[in-house]
Amino acid sequence: MKKKIVLHSKHPFVLDKFGTTPLLEAIKNGHEEVASILVNAGAIFTIDDVGNFLCMTVAKKELDLLKRVLGCGVNPNAKNYDQRTPLHIAASEGLFTMAEVLLEAGASVLSKDRYGANIELAYLFR
Repeated sequence: MKKKIVLHSKHPFVLDKFGTTPLLEAIKNGHEEVASILVNAGAIFTIDDVGNFLCMTVAKKELDLLKRVLGCGVNPNAKNYDQRTPLHIAASEGLFTMAEVLLEAGASVLSKDRYGANIELAYLFR
């Protein structure tokens, strides 16, 4: 059975009070068909504070979500408030698979955080 979604608002892709859009919620929850419908209706994938979002996604070990957002073209080198990248977090926590996914998406091993630590130092001090 084919489902039909009717968008009732002139601006169905505005941010809610938590800074998310319907498209982000669909992607976060793995609803690929809904995400596709929203994109076809003109939704643009945006995330407030993408660096923090990606770092938290890695820290929470949400591999599937990481793959989905990177698949939407999110920059794997986005930085959080400490200038740490998701790869810093993956390295410091020993999350090999997460690091591998980030590297495949183009994450840089040369990034330094606010304290001057690079990815190698993040891994050594875990």
